[in-house]
Amino acid sequence: MNPRQLGSPLLRFLEVFADLCIVSIYWLVCCIPIVTIGASSAALYSTATKAIRDEKGTLTKTFFSEFRDSLRQGIFLSLIFVGGCGLLIFYNFLGESIPSEAGYFIAYWAVVILLTLILTGTFIYVFPLLAHFRQKTWTLLRTGFYLSVGYPIKTLGLICLLALAALAAWKAPLLMLLLPGAYALIASIIQEPILDKHTAEVEDSSQT
Repeated sequence: MNPRQLGSPLLRFLEVFADLCIVSIYWLVCCIPIVTIGASSAALYSTATKAIRDEKGTLTKTFFSEFRDSLRQGIFLSLIFVGGCGLLIFYNFLGESIPSEAGYFIAYWAVVILLTLILTGTFIYVFPLLAHFRQKTWTLLRTGFYLSVGYPIKTLGLICLLALAALAAWKAPLLMLLLPGAYALIASIIQEPILDKHTAEVEDSSQT
């Protein structure tokens, strides 16, 4: 057996590991203004899918090309996302005045959990959609919501994966140099078949 063939899986693993670290750093830097989280996340997903998984194009060129193309709409989507998070935080503060009876307590937290799942589930799909399509903002939001509801098991899995990544980063901040890219890579494996199916449906509807 060729020794180079024996070493190729290890070399490929190291290459992917390095790429994930680099794209994670790109994502972190481009998220610093906060309002660019959307464009940065779309670029992260696109790079994980094209440059890392499919090995098409270079890492840096793919990321910043997608970031530039998504920037304007990504800023608007970021403001909506941050605004939604702000409303959830405000609603959480209001919870301090909720009566302590069990019924009120359960109802309050049920609403909090439901709103959190809707917001998180929607935007888990919105940013990959932004990387795939150039559509109106409302269309992206509506499609993101429909996909999150249409694939509940996969959506919950993605939310759990995101929560685990956030928890790991909180416990070990240095993992932020790897986790964004790793999450995007794993998420793309789950989401690409969904987005491909949606793309086919969009193309079919445009032809009729």
